[in-house]
Amino acid sequence: MARPSRYPLEFRRRAVRMVAEVRDDYPNETAALQAVTDKLGIGSRETLRNWLKQHEIDAGTRPGTTTEESAQLKALKRENAELKRANEILKAAASFFAARARPATHTLVAFIDEHRDRFGGVEPICRTLTGHDCKIAPSTYYAHKKQLARALLIYADLLGTALRLLRPFGEGDGGRAA
Repeated sequence: MARPSRYPLEFRRRAVRMVAEVRDDYPNETAALQAVTDKLGIGSRETLRNWLKQHEIDAGTRPGTTTEESAQLKALKRENAELKRANEILKAAASFFAARARPATHTLVAFIDEHRDRFGGVEPICRTLTGHDCKIAPSTYYAHKKQLARALLIYADLLGTALRLLRPFGEGDGGRAA
């Protein structure tokens, strides 16, 4: 994602208008650009030249991609990338879930765990699956993971207790004779 301009849109429009107003007072466009750049404290003359070019493209006096077309293209690229990702998620899900109607939550969680790095995290996978009648919310995923972690801790604690109870008395030194 491109960083936002440090110059507000209205400021850029005003600078372009000023260039048009003072253009005839200077021997060439470069001199006019430099004068306006100095007057307004713009970082460089080329910045202002780019604004002027884009203004001419948007006005239809110069060939090129307009700001509106550029924004539409960007939105379409973003939508295309999202659709491709959704398609890949669904392909992976189809083979993972086989022919089951609605997989159990633990199966969905296992699928998400296996594919979360590939598809950009939990949320895009949940959104795609939910949009295709395989509902799972990110909160469900995280709650299941938390419940599983708690169960593992309890199991480990019980296992440790069982091992201590099963260890013959006096063999705390690894079974070596004193």
